[in-house]
Amino acid sequence: MKLPLPLLILACHLTWSLTTSEAALVAGWDFQGTTAAVPIGTAISMPPNTPRDFTANAGVFQATSHLFFDGTNGSSSFFVGTANDNSELGALNGITANTDGTTFSQAVNTPAGAGSVALFNRGSIDGKSAVFRLAMTGYQDLQFSFAVQRPASAAGDYGVSLFSFSYSTDGNTFLPWGSIDTGKGISISNTAFSMPTTLSAVNDAPTVFLKMTVSDSTGGKNSTRIDNIQLNAAAIPEPSVVCSVLLGAGMLACRRGSRR
Repeated sequence: MKLPLPLLILACHLTWSLTTSEAALVAGWDFQGTTAAVPIGTAISMPPNTPRDFTANAGVFQATSHLFFDGTNGSSSFFVGTANDNSELGALNGITANTDGTTFSQAVNTPAGAGSVALFNRGSIDGKSAVFRLAMTGYQDLQFSFAVQRPASAAGDYGVSLFSFSYSTDGNTFLPWGSIDTGKGISISNTAFSMPTTLSAVNDAPTVFLKMTVSDSTGGKNSTRIDNIQLNAAAIPEPSVVCSVLLGAGMLACRRGSRR
C-alpha cells in the first residue's frame, strides 16, 4: 500500500531528523594538557622540548587521536632547535578564539611563555605537512576548525597563511579535501577559521589520516600560531531507529486504509 502524501512527508522528515544530528567534538587540541583523560593530552613546550607528537586534549576519541609533526604517519619532519629563533616548530602564547562550546583552556600563557603551536618560516617550512590521526567510527560528516594568530610586521615578514587539507584511510594515499586561506602577508589577531565543507568520504572509518600542508609564507622568519583545533562530526543513527520510524509510518497508513 502506498503511503498517503502527509504520512510520506512525515516519514521523510523524521528520517532526515534522525540522520542529521548536532556535531560532537571527536578530537580537539588546546595544547594545554588540561584533560583528565588517560593519556593526558600533550601540553606544548618551548624548544628544545617542543613535542612533535601531540595527543588530543579533548573529544570522543581523545586518547587515541594524535597530531604528528615528526615524520611519521605521512607527516613531514619539522625541525625543533634550541629556541624559537632557530626552530620550524616551537611555542608561543595561546589563543582564545574557537573555544566556544568546548572545555578548552582559556589560559594563554601556560606553561610559561607558551600555549599554542608556533610555525616559524626558516626558509624551508613551505610545503611541509602535519598529520592528524583519529577515528570516525560511528560518526559522519567531518568538520575542521582552528584559531590562528600572526603578528604584525613592519618589515612585511609573515608566516605561513595557506593550509591545504587532504585525507586518507590507509595513511598512504591522500585525496584532496580543500583549503583554508588566512590571507598572505597580513597580520591576524585571535581569529577562528573553518573548512567551508564537511568531509563525508571518511564516514564511519576506523582510522582517518588528515594531512595539513602549510604554505604561502612571505619568506621571512616570522611565526603563525595555531591553537584550539576542533575536529567535529555527527553521530550516525542506529539503522533500527530509522527503520522503526518508517515502520510506524507504514502501520499508520495501513490503519487509515482499513478505516476507509
